Amino acid sequence: DGTFLVRYSSSQNDRQPYTLVVLYRQNVYNIPVRFLEDSQQYALGKEGKKTEE
Repeated sequence: DGTFLVRYSSSQNDRQPYTLVVLYRQNVYNIPVRFLEDSQQYALGKEGKKTEE
């Protein structure tokens, strides 16, 4: 537990350039890392209905 890796996303697009891969309790989780154009920042997870601040 506690192992993680940031890799290039298999989708290969500018809006989701990376994926965070986490090993937790013997399960592997792939968490999208999105790039927010407006703020020039990164955010975890899929885009929701609310706007990030």
